[in-house]
Amino acid sequence: MWTICLHSNYPTLKGTHHDRPHPPPPKSYLPVEDREALMREGSENLVYLAESQAAGNADDEETAWAWLSMAKLEAKLLMNLKKRTSGQFIRDMKLRTDKADVLYGPGWLDRA
Repeated sequence: MWTICLHSNYPTLKGTHHDRPHPPPPKSYLPVEDREALMREGSENLVYLAESQAAGNADDEETAWAWLSMAKLEAKLLMNLKKRTSGQFIRDMKLRTDKADVLYGPGWLDRA
């Protein structure tokens, strides 16, 4: 398991065989104190979701989707999104499908 350190300008992946530079995260709309509180309460995933919501509230749709693409979304949420949009939309938004891939199997984005 690796984590992204959000406290530096250029986060690194910790816990890998080789800590390596990682692209900087999208623009943050949350105060540092709020991000740190969310990390204490939950996980990085919670931070990503809160940042996405804050970006959306600021009418920055591109950044909202960028933060959402970093989150580990639940399989059922992704399936509902696929039904409302398309599998290609999920790919285009670069949403993480790890959990849905396990639950629904390979190729689920392409099935009707």
